[in-house]
Amino acid sequence: MSASASAARASAEARTSAGSIQMRSMSVVRMIVDWPLTVTPAFVRATRLMGVADAGTTRPRRTLLTMTTRTPREALEYLRAQVDHGAPFEPGWCKRKSRGAYLIESTGTERTAAVEWTATRFRVPGAWIPGAFAWWTGGSEGAGHVGILAHELGVLFTVDYPRVGHWNRTTIHDLERAWPRIRWAGISLDIDHVNPRAHLPRRVIRWDHP
Repeated sequence: MSASASAARASAEARTSAGSIQMRSMSVVRMIVDWPLTVTPAFVRATRLMGVADAGTTRPRRTLLTMTTRTPREALEYLRAQVDHGAPFEPGWCKRKSRGAYLIESTGTERTAAVEWTATRFRVPGAWIPGAFAWWTGGSEGAGHVGILAHELGVLFTVDYPRVGHWNRTTIHDLERAWPRIRWAGISLDIDHVNPRAHLPRRVIRWDHP
C-alpha cells in the first residue's frame, strides 16, 4: 500500500473512531436533543429576586417556552380594538381567544382553562402584570375561565361577559359576581406552554386577589 493510501485510511479511521471529535460531537448532539434540562430564563430569575415567582422549569428542550408573533403591548392594543370593533364569535372559547390574542398556535389539544391552569409553569403570585393571563377553575361545567389582565388594577379583557361572544373589558369583581361558581386560581405568564414575554416590566405592581 502506498504512503498516501495509508495516510488516507488512517485519516478515515480517526474520523470514525469512538474517541474522535466527530463521534464526540454526535454524542453531544444526541444528549442535547434527548436529555431533559433545568431551564430558568432570565426574566424568571428576575421574578425570583423580586420575590414574585418561583418558576424554574425542568422539561425537554423541544418544549421550551418561546416568543410569539405579538408582544404583550401589541396584544393589549389588539384587545382594546376588539372590544370596540370586534366581530362576534362562538361563545365558550376563552382559552382559544386568549391564546389567539398573542397569535399562539394551538397545541392540538383543546383542554379546558381549569385543566390548562395546572400545566402553567410561570406563575406570578402577588403581582399584577398587564398582558398576563388570569385563571379560574370551577364554573357551571367545571371548565374554568381565563382572561388577560389590562393595565388598570382589577381590570381584565375577557370573553362572554358582559357580552356573550365578544371581547369585553370588565373588572374581576364584576366577573366573579356574575359567575359565582368560578373560583380564582391565579396569574401566569404562559398559556399552552408558550410565554410571550422576553422580560418582565421594569416595575412590577403588587396585587393580591381580594
